[in-house]
Amino acid sequence: MQLEGVDFFETYAPVVQWTTICLMFILEVILDLKSAKQGDVTCAFLHADLGPGETVYVDMPLGFNVKSKNGKRQVLKLNKTLYGLRQSPREFWKFITEKLETCGLMQSKFDPCLFVGPDVMCIVYVDDLIFWSRDVANIDRVAMELCKLGVALEQEENAAVFLGVQLERDSSTGLLELKQTRLIGRVVEALGLDDGYARVKHTPAETKPLVKDVDGAPAVEGFSYSSVVGMLLYLSGHTRPDIAVHVLSQALS
Repeated sequence: MQLEGVDFFETYAPVVQWTTICLMFILEVILDLKSAKQGDVTCAFLHADLGPGETVYVDMPLGFNVKSKNGKRQVLKLNKTLYGLRQSPREFWKFITEKLETCGLMQSKFDPCLFVGPDVMCIVYVDDLIFWSRDVANIDRVAMELCKLGVALEQEENAAVFLGVQLERDSSTGLLELKQTRLIGRVVEALGLDDGYARVKHTPAETKPLVKDVDGAPAVEGFSYSSVVGMLLYLSGHTRPDIAVHVLSQALS
């Protein structure tokens, strides 16, 4: 129901580049950094204030309908952002950027979601935060400072899983391996290949393009083709660059 130029004006909110995340993982291995995923910011979009000049009214929740003396229905005027408002992601981004800079972490010029401080580095993906430092005590200190500034962090011990990517570090070699076995399992399940009847078959790659079979039977799938392609795209962009999903995407139209 929000109208652009009336109820909201800007909706910009950045997302950290995956190359930045991979760079931080590389630095973690080379410099022997300690990483800690401090978890999601609890009720993230409820932290920020509405921007100046933006006025949003909402109906009262059920059970709070109170009529005024003239019989008209009363509404509430928002001071904070809510989930569902078009401007909420941008306002939260401005909020978390200000709090991180207050803690001494300055925004990078190369990626706005990377923050670098004297002892701690941090990346932000909407309401997910990962910190790196040579000493975990420095991370704990920054986390406590954020909490004092009103950022409610749901703390986790380590960054074993981030954005659906599992991180496994070999203690003997120090190498870090990125996996997405859960997402692969979802793809297999969506395609109905988890019934035990699927058999592995070696299919060599061919150079000729994959074209439509105009004389073939119409395609009938018991799954969402676009959903599976989307999962494969996420998979290829993070841990499996060897998958050529662009060929499958041609059939979306």
